[in-house]
Formats: sequence, C-alpha cells, structure tokens
Amino acid sequence: MPDNTYGVVPGFPSGPELTVFTRFNTYVISNQPNVTRRDIINGIGSWNGFTLARGNEGVFLFSNYPTKGIFLWDGVQFINLTINHTFVNDISLSNRMFGIYKNNKYFFIYNESGSGVTYPNRIRVYDAKFGRWWERPINASVSDTLGYPTLLSKDNNELYIGSSQLCIM
Repeated sequence: MPDNTYGVVPGFPSGPELTVFTRFNTYVISNQPNVTRRDIINGIGSWNGFTLARGNEGVFLFSNYPTKGIFLWDGVQFINLTINHTFVNDISLSNRMFGIYKNNKYFFIYNESGSGVTYPNRIRVYDAKFGRWWERPINASVSDTLGYPTLLSKDNNELYIGSSQLCIM
C-alpha cells in the first residue's frame, strides 16, 4: 500500500475483494494470492478505522479528506450523508469515535469538541431507510470507561449500548 491503512472491509464490493482505506484514498485488493490493487477514482480516506461499518447500503465511514463528514460508499460512488448538517463541525478529531451498523441504521458515537470531556458523549443515528439523522446524548456516568461499543437493544424508548467495559443507556 502506498500509505498507512486506516481500516479494511472484507468482501466488499464483491466476494473475495477487500476494500482498504488510507487517510486520503480508497483501494480494492483482489486476486489473492497474486494480489492486485485497484485505486478508486475520487475515493476518500477514512479518518478512523473504528468508524467503518458495512451495511446493506454499502460502507459507512467518517472522513476528514477531502471534506469532513460521514460518507456512504455503495461500491460505485461516495455519498456525503452530512452535506446539509452542521454537527460534523463539532466532532472532535482528537478523541475516540466509533461507527456501528444495525437494523438499517448507522450509529456514530463521538465526542463533541468544546464539551470539556474526553470520552464519547454523543450518538448520531442515520436511518438508511428514511435518510434522516437523529441524536442522543450518552449518559455522563460513562466517563472514560467506554471501551469499544456494541449495540444491545431498545427498551421503553431507551437505547442500550454495551462496551468491553460497561453498559450504558
């Protein structure tokens, strides 16, 4: 690879291929063991490999190049899902962020810049069925103990997220 990798999605865009993201570009690796690399024209980079999530629609990711935003790559084109949203300007690039796909929704967990805390304190959810964003705060008792998160279930209109260290609402 011409640069450090910042995430990989196996089996996308098709069967035995690997989509590899660097900070500034996207590549598809195929034809293993005689590996070939195909550069994706107008590809974007991944800012953080933990934000990559493969869904029914394609691959979701957070990028800071060439534009700061959350993108969907459907195997053909990159679609900016935050083009008319200003919350991306408040995402702290120096703190942890995660992306999870479940039930036709992309969950983006991040830290707001200027919040005064270092742990992820916001969840933005993109509903791929309706093409809409919504937001929830993360309980402040989580503090810095949030490990790599996973979605659990919903109960009484509360969203539960479990991590490698605790369970939050």
